Amino acid sequence: MKKRLIVILFIACLFLLTGCKKNDYVGGVFSSDVEYKYEDAVAKYESTSYVQNRYLIGFLSTVEYDVPQDSLLLSGRHYIFYQAGSVLPAGEYYAVYSTPEEGLAYPEIEIKGMKYAGYFKADGTRITTPAKDSMLFVRYISFADAGLVVVVCVAIVFAMLALLWGIVSLFRFIAPKAIEAKKEEKPVVQKQQIKLEDIKDEDMMVAVLVASIDYHEETQQDVRVVSVKEL
Repeated sequence: MKKRLIVILFIACLFLLTGCKKNDYVGGVFSSDVEYKYEDAVAKYESTSYVQNRYLIGFLSTVEYDVPQDSLLLSGRHYIFYQAGSVLPAGEYYAVYSTPEEGLAYPEIEIKGMKYAGYFKADGTRITTPAKDSMLFVRYISFADAGLVVVVCVAIVFAMLALLWGIVSLFRFIAPKAIEAKKEEKPVVQKQQIKLEDIKDEDMMVAVLVASIDYHEETQQDVRVVSVKEL
């Protein structure tokens, strides 16, 4: 049982530490000194850069978004992801692609020194499927924050294992114990010796005489009955 728990714990920790990483579908950098509508930015970028068998699904700003205090976005660092219908201010952007196999699914975009943490709408809702919003927010956390998340996840795993171990241990007290069958002690009946003069019953006297005769025949000796013991 302990070996199985250790194996399960090892696999869980390995999964938490490595995680599932998608392919990095980031193209070249798109730079502009003026404001561009999304469709115009796509046309200008693809006129000089083209990635075969991939779909351009948006532009990720390289400038960190200054999240307002009243924002519903989670803590961390956020970068704006511009989609169709948006307007790109002057600046630098990463061109983000997807493949026919993944459709328009949003890929993980790794940034050096930070860990990808998902796409979010302005209302703080995390999404994994394509959204019609003109702008989304890609959230990142530092490696220190990611390490803290791993520690918390591992602690939760240990806590769940400890809880399961405690529940299993309680079964020993909750389940009824097997009751050992007690040996029945037979009362010891003390047999009293009876003298010949005390024998008043004819059947008892006959039994005594028959027993003395049998004993005489077996031993071929004289027999004298002194007392009789009841069996």
